[in-house]
Amino acid sequence: MSQLLEIPVEPLSSESFVSFGEVIDEFPDSAHADDGFKAMKPVDFKIDGAVDLQVIRYDSKPMNFHLMERHLHVTETRVPLTPEPVVLVVAQSTSADDRAALPRLESVRAFLLNGRQGVLLGTGTWHALDCFPVRSRHADFAFISEAATEKELRETPNLTDCRRSLVVDVLKELDVCFAVIDVAGLLYGSSGG
Repeated sequence: MSQLLEIPVEPLSSESFVSFGEVIDEFPDSAHADDGFKAMKPVDFKIDGAVDLQVIRYDSKPMNFHLMERHLHVTETRVPLTPEPVVLVVAQSTSADDRAALPRLESVRAFLLNGRQGVLLGTGTWHALDCFPVRSRHADFAFISEAATEKELRETPNLTDCRRSLVVDVLKELDVCFAVIDVAGLLYGSSGG
């Protein structure tokens, strides 16, 4: 019988996400441009090849999964197009040189993006294949990745054969599956339901 690893959801903040990448969110109230130009907030996007921009829709589904992936040539980025809260599950990067390296289970975290926050995943950061909308049927994102990475993911019949990404079935490899839980009542209010 496989082990069910419950991952408690937590609020997304720049501080809590620093091991996984960068939070893309609103300017602080104090942001302004003293030089008359627009205020800017740099984002540390990195890519080895051509940019691939897509609009992606995540449909609501149970927050259970057993597939994780990481991309070796791009800081995959998701910016919300609809103001829907979603849960994103990530795990710290493992050695890019070790194709057999699996996500470290103790580093798996679930974050609640509030509907105005996006993320830039650090190169090699493990993540669930889906985001999980919380209160609506779906959530839409601008999805920025690398063209060769996305082409490979679309055209490789067995995702475990990809070279630009690593895709692992943790159920098959570690006999573990994941479920996001809401012990703090963040998803649906204080009832935790």
